[in-house]
Amino acid sequence: MMRQEVGWFDLKENASGSLVSRLATDSAILQSMTSDFLNRSLMTATTFIIIFAIAFYYSWQMTLLMIATTPFLVGVNRIRLQHMAGQMNAKKNNDADAAAATLLSEAIDSIRTVASFGMEKSLVAQYTSFLNVSNEQDKKAGVSGGVAFGLSQGMTFWVLSFVFYIGGIWVSHGTITFEDLFVVLMVFMLGSFSVSMASHGSVDGSKAKRAAANVFKIIDRVPEIDATSTAGVVLPSIQGDIDFQAAHLRSTAIALLERFYDPTSGAVTLDGHDVRSLSLPWLRDRISLVSQEPVLFSGTIAENIAMGKPGASRAEVEAAAKSANAFDFISSFPQGFDTEVGDRGAQVSGGQKQRIAIARAILRDPDVLLLDEATSALDNESEHMVQASLDALMAQKRRTTIVVAHRLSTIRKADVIAVTSDGAIVEQGSHEELMRLPSGVYRGMIELQAVTVS
Repeated sequence: MMRQEVGWFDLKENASGSLVSRLATDSAILQSMTSDFLNRSLMTATTFIIIFAIAFYYSWQMTLLMIATTPFLVGVNRIRLQHMAGQMNAKKNNDADAAAATLLSEAIDSIRTVASFGMEKSLVAQYTSFLNVSNEQDKKAGVSGGVAFGLSQGMTFWVLSFVFYIGGIWVSHGTITFEDLFVVLMVFMLGSFSVSMASHGSVDGSKAKRAAANVFKIIDRVPEIDATSTAGVVLPSIQGDIDFQAAHLRSTAIALLERFYDPTSGAVTLDGHDVRSLSLPWLRDRISLVSQEPVLFSGTIAENIAMGKPGASRAEVEAAAKSANAFDFISSFPQGFDTEVGDRGAQVSGGQKQRIAIARAILRDPDVLLLDEATSALDNESEHMVQASLDALMAQKRRTTIVVAHRLSTIRKADVIAVTSDGAIVEQGSHEELMRLPSGVYRGMIELQAVTVS
C-alpha cells in the first residue's frame, strides 16, 4: 500500500478509515482461512476417503450408488453455500461497512471539532444509517441462507431415503445382506456429516476469496508513481536550479516537485533534469517539506525529530532543536525530549508542533527546502518564534528554498518573489523591486496587510 502514489489515496474508496477497515477485516479472514479452514478441510477429506473405503469393502454396489448421488448433493450444497455466504450482497455490504469505518475514523480524529460544534447526534445518525444498510443485507442473507439450508437438508434426507429404498430392494433379492446395508447407510450418514462440516469451512472459504480479492487488488496494482522504485537518474550533486515549465503554481508546485502528482502538461525540472526521470527515493531524500499543518507521529519529541535523519544521535537531535528555537520549550516539559506528543501531536500547541517539524527538517539538512504556508495558522507570537526558526533553517547553508505564503512578512528577505494569479506568474522580483511598481499586485497586498494589521 505504501507504494501507491498520493493521488490514489485521494480517491473516496481509499480513504484512511476504509483502508484500515479493509486491512484489519480482510487480513483476519485470511488468517482464519489459512489455519482453521485448511485444517478442517484436510480432516474432512481424510475422513471422507476412509468412509468410502469402508463402504466399498462391505458393499461395492451400495458404494457406487452413493458415489452416483454425490454430484447431486454437492450441487445442492453449493447453492446453499452461495446463499449462506451472501455473495450477491457482499459488495454492497462491504461498501457500507467501509463507509462506516471511514466516518468513525474521521470523527475520532476530529473529536475536538465534533465536540465544539455539537455534531455527536448527527454523526451517530449517519453512522447508524451505514450500519443499517449492512444490517439489511445481513438479514436478507440470513433468510436466504436459512431457506437454502432447509431445502438442502431436505434433499439430503430425500437422497438418504432413496438409497435406503434401493438397498432394501437389494436385500430382498439377496444381492446384499442387511448387515452390509446397515453398515453402508451408517457410513453414508457419517459421510453426509463430513460434507456438512466441510460446508461450514466453505462458507469461510467464500469470505476468504472476497478478502483475498480485496487484498490482492491493492498488492497487484501498479502505482503510477512508485515511491519504492529505485529506477531513475541519481545526480552527483544538486545545484538547486528548479524550473516549472507550463505548470500551475502555488501549493501545486510543491506537490509536483515532490512528485506527489505528475503534471498533465509541461514539466518540472531540477538542474535541467525532468523530475520524472530522477530516482524518486533519492529525490525525496534531498527535499524537506514544512507544511501549514505539520504531522507528528505518536511517540516522543525526540523520536519525531529523529525521523528527519534515521540513526541520528541524541546530541544531533538536541542541536537541531536548538537551531529551531525549540530546545527551551522542550526542556521545560517534565520529561523533556522524552515527552509523548500524543496522537498527531495533540499534546503540544500549534507553534510548538511547527518548531518540532522545523527541527526535523534542520536535522535532515536538505538540498531543497519547501515551506508551504508554514506560519499562516499561527498567532503573532508563535509566528515570530517560528519565523526565527525558519530563518535559522534557511541560514544553515546556501540552499534552494521555495516559500508559499500569504503572510508577506515571511518572504521579504527572499531573493526572488513570484506573485501568482490563477496558477500563472504575474510579477517577479525582489521585495524592493516589486515595491517600486506603482500599481503592482505585490505592493497592493503589502499595503493592504499593513492597513489590516494597523
